[in-house]
Amino acid sequence: MAEEKNDSTFSDRDDEKDADFVVNTVAGNYAEIKLAQLALNKSSDSKVKEMATKLEADHTKILNDLKAYADKHGIVVPMEETDEAAKDMDKLEEKTAKDFDEEWCEMLEDNHQKTINKFEARIDKTEDAELRTGYPLPFRV
Repeated sequence: MAEEKNDSTFSDRDDEKDADFVVNTVAGNYAEIKLAQLALNKSSDSKVKEMATKLEADHTKILNDLKAYADKHGIVVPMEETDEAAKDMDKLEEKTAKDFDEEWCEMLEDNHQKTINKFEARIDKTEDAELRTGYPLPFRV
């Protein structure tokens, strides 16, 4: 829904692509935060919980920065993760304690690789200097 609103707002194709990138990144951060919270509630492994605590804090900051960036640039952003991410987390939540940590780590790694790929595919093409320099995306690789 956010992408549709932005498509009608931005007439320049590059601005549309930047807005779509921000929308997808916001949704991804909502998913990462919920994934971290799930691990904090379900995992019994102290290292997983430690990683989840850091992820929750880092992605909350990134999410807040992105929402401020979007507001400044008139970009409508979603209020939650994608339906696909929600379904993936529902499946993960059903895992037994024995399988949860391994599945959680695999999902986390997969999500981060997808995020990096999307970031690298868009960041060098944007003409928005603020977005290109990494703000508000401190995870620039």
